[in-house]
Amino acid sequence: MMTHTDQSQLEAAIASPAEGVSGDVYAILDGAMVRQLPDYFEDRDAPFGCLFPGETDPMVLTRAPWLVRAEPGGEIMAWILQEGWARNWGMFAVVLRDTPFDAVLDHFRKFLQVRLPDERLVFFRFYDPRVQRLFLPSCDHAQSFELFALPLAWICEGEGGDVLLIHTLAAGTVKVKKVPLDSFRDSINI
Repeated sequence: MMTHTDQSQLEAAIASPAEGVSGDVYAILDGAMVRQLPDYFEDRDAPFGCLFPGETDPMVLTRAPWLVRAEPGGEIMAWILQEGWARNWGMFAVVLRDTPFDAVLDHFRKFLQVRLPDERLVFFRFYDPRVQRLFLPSCDHAQSFELFALPLAWICEGEGGDVLLIHTLAAGTVKVKKVPLDSFRDSINI
């Protein structure tokens, strides 16, 4: 289990993913990995929304991706880190402070489907850390600018949960900063 100190420092790294960069933190969580997400968010009166637009079958909603505001120091952020870290629950994104919730929701909804070379349209689990770790570094300039049109950073756990991966855009290229969780422990032992 993650210590309180590790959790606090991880929250701070997520909230300020690069020097001079901070904003509002959102999480996209996978309903296929985490059961009863809408109920959990409603019980905490948190702003949240399903990435699937419009009326959706209730059975589909149970496995849908959900966007929620995850404030550092707040109950939802603590729950995600304590219960979901290293379990591929989803991702974090940092957006400019006071960006309207609906703008964040609309931005991420654009990436739910992709067209394959054979023209088939398929569902794309971009919010799954196992996908994000491979996909973001492979993006070309046009894809990168589209993905980072709103978020300042895309953030997820590394494989095994021992690293925080912070994806940012620099000169049209996705840069990945790896923050080992051990670095938090080392910084408090010095």
